Amino acid sequence: MTHLPEHTLVLDVIHATEYLWDTVNVLLGETHPHRVARVRAYLEPLLAGQTAAVITALEGALKDPTCTVPQRQVVR
Repeated sequence: MTHLPEHTLVLDVIHATEYLWDTVNVLLGETHPHRVARVRAYLEPLLAGQTAAVITALEGALKDPTCTVPQRQVVR
């Protein structure tokens, strides 16, 4: 952090979780049976401080050829 080195970044877990649910619902659909597992797969590393890995994984999901333009727009 070059702009505010004396500050500590804090993740807003509630909103991050909401965004993960929104993202997974857009990518898989609200009735997909693997939604909970997918959210957990993103949330656990996020809570462990591996935010960059989660962002990379989500960016990879958006590059999937089955991901539609409207899905990409909602997720971004």
